[in-house]
Amino acid sequence: MYITWEINRRFEFLGKLAVSLLRIESGKKRWYALKDKKLRGRAKGANPQILLEFFFASNAARGAIRTINPKEERFMKSAEKFKRQVNFEIPFIGKIH
Repeated sequence: MYITWEINRRFEFLGKLAVSLLRIESGKKRWYALKDKKLRGRAKGANPQILLEFFFASNAARGAIRTINPKEERFMKSAEKFKRQVNFEIPFIGKIH
């Protein structure tokens, strides 16, 4: 997630956040530390954090069916690269003996 603050129709970058979907608990509030643009170090500021609450709605019956009988993977055929043959004719300047 890319977190910004809008001031007079101008956006100021506050921080970036990557959250694993497996670690999120539905309906619970949690503080997350903001990172810099490359997600390596902490964002600027004194203890940059954001409070988020996620809510997930799922269908248990459909999830069980998909676990037992998953969808087939779709394979996309990659298009062959365009190959163009160019014939250069070099004019002959000189005498043929």
